[in-house]
Amino acid sequence: MAVTETLVQSVGALPITANFNAEGDGPVTFFVAGSGWAGDAQQIGMDVLLDGESIGVCVGFTNEAVSHKTFVPIFLPVNLSSGPHTLTLAPLSGTVTDTNDNFNVTLFY
Repeated sequence: MAVTETLVQSVGALPITANFNAEGDGPVTFFVAGSGWAGDAQQIGMDVLLDGESIGVCVGFTNEAVSHKTFVPIFLPVNLSSGPHTLTLAPLSGTVTDTNDNFNVTLFY
């Protein structure tokens, strides 16, 4: 059975940062989801950074201006060392987020 840890479960504008301690060395998977909007039709999304390095992007597209859309949720497998880490969700260029947007990150050991 997988062990999970919720790292982010919040609303609000990006960036959002979560600090956590990894239980051990080895492969883990992050499940990442969020939402946002843009002033024009374009790709929107967020960069997922682990200790300052990008490990993936969660993206979507909006056809309507100023319409909140869900980013396509993603699973991100990584090798993680034990100890303290920082996870950051940062908006992609042109993406706007506010208190009407939700963000979730779950870590699977």
